[in-house]
Amino acid sequence: MRSNEERVAAVKKRVKEEEQKKHRRQRTLLAVSCTAASILCIIAMAAVMPSAVEEAVSENYAVFGTTASIFGRSTTSGYVLIGTVSFVLGTAVGVLFCRIRERNRSDGKREKNEGI
Repeated sequence: MRSNEERVAAVKKRVKEEEQKKHRRQRTLLAVSCTAASILCIIAMAAVMPSAVEEAVSENYAVFGTTASIFGRSTTSGYVLIGTVSFVLGTAVGVLFCRIRERNRSDGKREKNEGI
């Protein structure tokens, strides 16, 4: 027969194991979601780019400075659009990596405190 302390310890151990499984599932779900979103972005860009390039070729851009105008009707707006999208994507990736790092740090501290 187990004593009450042994039963409580066994229950706490099972709770920790379930929490670890839950965190692993959340990490896996996050990774799969990010991968799926990336693939969807790539597919969307692949679907849009042929028409954008065809339009650029049909308008016969001979000057290098007008290259960005395939994303807008003027060179300036094209470069502004490209710069803005690049900044937003870079910021999003940076924030994502910072959050992943913080989560890994907090998980590591929690595991050290729990003695795992």
